[in-house]
Amino acid sequence: MNTKISRKSNNTIVIAVFLTATLIQGGCVKVDRSPENVYSIIEYSEGDTSNSSTDTAPGSDSRDASPILYYATEEVSFMDDDVIEAVNLYLAEKGCEYRIENVVFPEIDSTYAYAEAVETYVDNGGTIDICYLSTLFDNASLNSFDILKKDGYLEDLTDRIEGCEALNSCIPQAKIDAHRSSGRIFGLNAYPYSASTKPCYIVSRELMNRYGLTEEDLNKPISELVDLLSNVQSSESAVNDEFTCTLISADFGSECTFGPLRSIGNGIACIKMSEEESSPFVYVLDDDGFLSVLKETFELCRNTDIKTAVNQGQSYYENSFIRIALNGFFPTFDPASVLQYKSTDDSRVLTSDDFSIIYPYGDEVYITEHMSQNSVMASSKHKDWAWDFLVRSVTDKELADILQYGVNLEYVDGKVADKGVLGSWFRGNGFISTPAVVEPQEKTKILFDIYDKKGVVSSFGDFVFDKRGFEGVVASTDQAMGLLNNLLSPETEITDFDDYIATVRRKLIESGADELLNAAIEQYRDYCE
Repeated sequence: MNTKISRKSNNTIVIAVFLTATLIQGGCVKVDRSPENVYSIIEYSEGDTSNSSTDTAPGSDSRDASPILYYATEEVSFMDDDVIEAVNLYLAEKGCEYRIENVVFPEIDSTYAYAEAVETYVDNGGTIDICYLSTLFDNASLNSFDILKKDGYLEDLTDRIEGCEALNSCIPQAKIDAHRSSGRIFGLNAYPYSASTKPCYIVSRELMNRYGLTEEDLNKPISELVDLLSNVQSSESAVNDEFTCTLISADFGSECTFGPLRSIGNGIACIKMSEEESSPFVYVLDDDGFLSVLKETFELCRNTDIKTAVNQGQSYYENSFIRIALNGFFPTFDPASVLQYKSTDDSRVLTSDDFSIIYPYGDEVYITEHMSQNSVMASSKHKDWAWDFLVRSVTDKELADILQYGVNLEYVDGKVADKGVLGSWFRGNGFISTPAVVEPQEKTKILFDIYDKKGVVSSFGDFVFDKRGFEGVVASTDQAMGLLNNLLSPETEITDFDDYIATVRRKLIESGADELLNAAIEQYRDYCE
């Protein structure tokens, strides 16, 4: 095996998989798994006399004699030794007969390479019981979960999940249903924020209170808020020249989401899934709802005296009244987003308590689960223990906190105050874990209510467009879609909205959008068969 294994500590095995014969041609990854490409170097910590990488008890080595569950990740997301130690202490206290050790794949630079490295390692006798699968490296449309599931490396967990009452009481049913792949479930994550909405507003509660405004007053299309926003702009500008009434968040040159129509794959901006009978996919620019909101925002920026700022990231400042999020995301107290909302003097992190979240175009939450997941490997000899660990990780708040936040955290008023950052978004259970400082105190109830009452699972199942071989077309069409950002920029002299949209349409066709659309339809037909 073209593998180097070194035991960095008693808790971590690091594996560098050198795919020396790997060729990337036309977006495809090919790996030489020939016998002459197999080589191992094992470095042991002091006192370790074992030379086995199997999942049996370690025998005479210096480690604890409990059987080991090997937990595989790429290097950027592996659990630190202090986290592993805390997890194993927890397991011991609960009377578990197993413990966890990391199996880490470093120097991986793509989702496809990670999937190939895992498969190569298992094919050559390496032991992995639980595998953490993600898309952290690139804009690959397929992620490592898709690949390993398709190639038969993942255990079907459907019957276990459907029969586990404890699990179903700690993760909303809509979230579980979104994990289904051809009706079956091969992995889990309990990260609450992997969903989307239609465009929404994030409004400063301080300013709402100052002007006696309610959410009902603001729960209107952009075009109906012009007078209200003009009044706020006029009053605030009298005492603060830097005041910006609206901050508009948009980036149309990457994956674009509008309600139930999500992008057909990571980083593809021009085509969306559709509920229309005529075609499973449509161009984003053929969606009347999207164009209507974009035009309203264009007119707000261009044709009023309301001071606006366009921010394509996810920042929010106290001297802004309302943020219009054109690419819907859910919900706005996602720690990864809200953490970036700083007060004006940067003295504190703004939290969910500082904002009202308003959905004037519909408050449905559209759930797709094609992100990171924890899966049991089909080759594991300890599937029952691996399942036991997955269940504990999403049903026990103590273990969920360790996996999500790490250890030695500061708590203030019952919240995790260590900057409010999630240590690992997709491990543990974000529905039941202790709220981060940026999250509401009643996070669990709020999230369950949202999922149970407003959650809509994608009707496309686990279909994801495989864009390998279409990278050039994707890049060109994404660049063309990025021209939409000019509609909201005060530095460009665009006066006719419809004429500019026609120009973007033409550039999309010239860039190969039709080729992309036809390929997506063909792949979807194959998927349905």
